[in-house]
Amino acid sequence: MEKLYYLTEGIDKEGPFTLQEINKDKISKNTLVWKKGNKNWLKPNEIPEIKVLISTDSIDEIPQIPNREDPKASSNEVVKRIVIGLIFAVIVKLISYDLIVSNFGGRENMSNHAFSEANTVSYFMAFIGFCLVAVILYFSSKKK
Repeated sequence: MEKLYYLTEGIDKEGPFTLQEINKDKISKNTLVWKKGNKNWLKPNEIPEIKVLISTDSIDEIPQIPNREDPKASSNEVVKRIVIGLIFAVIVKLISYDLIVSNFGGRENMSNHAFSEANTVSYFMAFIGFCLVAVILYFSSKKK
């Protein structure tokens, strides 16, 4: 008999199997079956010849095999994180610069050296803000 069936409970597939090789021990509530000639993975109770081999009462709703992460989706996520980080960094730069300059009583009351230091400190704070947002977004995406 020809081996027509593959089984999976997630990412890895097992098989091919003949109909005789498939039994209740190989099928769980998370198992999906692909039969030669089918376009999609199916629940065992959706394939008539396997449905008679197993008790469908013991099988709950079976989720579809999760797709592997799409590289385009992950690169879009990286771009999104960078843009959010840059926006936050610009806001921190503007606010910190404004606070430092206003603390001196305005640009006209600052020496060139103090003005240069205000710029340096505000850029440093923007960099720290960018890094902070990057770390927060990285760990928040890992929880999903």
